[in-house]
Amino acid sequence: LYNFHRSQLDFREELRASVRSLAERYAEEISRQIRMSTRSLEALEAAIKIDDAGMTDKHFDELAQSLIGSIMGISALGLAPGARLTKTYPPDKFAAVEGGDLLLHPQRGPRAVESILARATYIDEDVDTTGSPGPGPPPGSRPAEGPDFSEDRPDFVARRPIFTSYAPVYMPDSWIMMFGQNYSRQCSGADYPAEVPNCYFPGPPDVHGKATHFWGFAVMSVSFEDLLRTIDLESLETGLHRVGGFTKFSYQLSSATMTVESEALERWPHSNSSLDSEPESSFIEVPELSLHWKLCLAPVDGWEVVDPNITYVLLLLPLSALIGVCLGMD
Repeated sequence: LYNFHRSQLDFREELRASVRSLAERYAEEISRQIRMSTRSLEALEAAIKIDDAGMTDKHFDELAQSLIGSIMGISALGLAPGARLTKTYPPDKFAAVEGGDLLLHPQRGPRAVESILARATYIDEDVDTTGSPGPGPPPGSRPAEGPDFSEDRPDFVARRPIFTSYAPVYMPDSWIMMFGQNYSRQCSGADYPAEVPNCYFPGPPDVHGKATHFWGFAVMSVSFEDLLRTIDLESLETGLHRVGGFTKFSYQLSSATMTVESEALERWPHSNSSLDSEPESSFIEVPELSLHWKLCLAPVDGWEVVDPNITYVLLLLPLSALIGVCLGMD
């Protein structure tokens, strides 16, 4: 009986290890796709750095279409000179919040500034369109026309800061109105504009040793549907896999910091069947993007399966009893 109990524990651990291995395999695929998708931003950066004539802006639609079609896992691409989104392709797949000067946004601006200072791509999962700022030019000038960003809402946005030798040394004056409050940046006319917050962002020297400054962002908008199109998470629930006697699995993708009570879980990919209270998890880590997600997996019908060892136990117990009776009779 003791050996049977130990074998049951070992068998259950083997089952969980098998499911955990399946979760890890999918987590690796998701990490790989995210890294692959963000290469589109590096391609846009390379084009902008050598293009002081504005040809990238002029032919942006063709370039973006080519990148989206060849790299996959991308919903839309954009350019944001001076941290204000002006070019998108396709134009109907960006959030309304992308319309204003990102650096002035009271919630999302600080993270954008951090990425400029770190000279690193980052993922922005806070893309709620509520309270989106109205883009505003400096007081006294006419509002600049921009694309319409209100049609669609991405699940996350990736931004890569770009530094060029032909970018302005100081950021342009700008302002936005948000939540009834004015947020502004006044760099012109200052005695020491480099000391004014968010006015001066020097970059690394270019290949010719010239000084560079912040040009703006290359932007990637992504829906979970597009990101996971080649990964097919839905197959976990349809019986495509057979792992440890299980064929159908419930799943939940989320940010690593989310709890099961979080309302935001609803917008993250999940199975139609509810997730077991004790799922196996695998973390999706992309450190260079400060991205930390989690994939949870559990059998649709629960963890209980029949251990093949129990068959032998059920046969051996009555046989042992019979032998004991026979020995007693002797």
